[in-house]
Amino acid sequence: MRLLWIASSVVVLAIAAFLFISRGEPSQPGLHGDVTNGANALALAAAPPEQVARPASLGAHVDGTGSYLKADARLESQLAAVNLAENIDALLLRADSDPVFAYALVGALQNCSVASFADDLALEHVQGVSEEDANRLAMEHNEHFKQCQGLSGAYAKERFDLVEQAASQGVLDAQINYRLYAADFLRTEEIMTDPKQFEDYKSNAIKFAERAARSKTPEGVYSAYDVMSNERFGNDPVKAHLYLSAYEALTGSASSQRLLEKSRQAIGLEAASQAEEQARRFLN
Repeated sequence: MRLLWIASSVVVLAIAAFLFISRGEPSQPGLHGDVTNGANALALAAAPPEQVARPASLGAHVDGTGSYLKADARLESQLAAVNLAENIDALLLRADSDPVFAYALVGALQNCSVASFADDLALEHVQGVSEEDANRLAMEHNEHFKQCQGLSGAYAKERFDLVEQAASQGVLDAQINYRLYAADFLRTEEIMTDPKQFEDYKSNAIKFAERAARSKTPEGVYSAYDVMSNERFGNDPVKAHLYLSAYEALTGSASSQRLLEKSRQAIGLEAASQAEEQARRFLN
């Protein structure tokens, strides 16, 4: 069992490290200090909009209420150096009025959820690995996720609310990734027994994916195809074909062409032809 824990912990740490590394450029020196610097973290939380780079508009929002907003990698890398447990109330307060910041905070809390999972694995002992190696790995893990220590459950409910808020207010990445972040909350024991919460999740997954598709970006369109072709969500083969056809038109990739041909065979040529015509109108 000890060997299993080491292997599992290494995998979890590798995934989490990748998440941190891939979130954008390193934060600017002097902006927030290290993870124990509460004063600088509070300054980040309270920063007025003009002190934080604003996202670029990506076009008209689906419901006409504004523009799509793009996630800001600089905010995400700044949050990676903040002690979240010590400053969570101030960070949540800022997130209430800033959907881009809310989405960045979702990612930071999600990373802490990964860290919490690794902590659970650390409770097991594995045969064949020295206590010294096990302690060393645990210390490396604790140092890497210092910012997460003290966050109970990595605020699963708050993550769920924040990603819904960000998606509702036009953050394109939140609309695309809503299913990923919200699903983590739905695995909690209290929600597993609440069918209404899951139905709301399914409804939001469809709504946000279709909003993302109207950005006419390949990622947004593909997310709508992915939802509509999933029997747990949209389960609408014709509409899925529409979005897949639009995705193929945007990317021209060989893989999308193969998927499109399989979809034609599955729904029939007449339905496929109508869906593809709708896709052309959708993109114009």
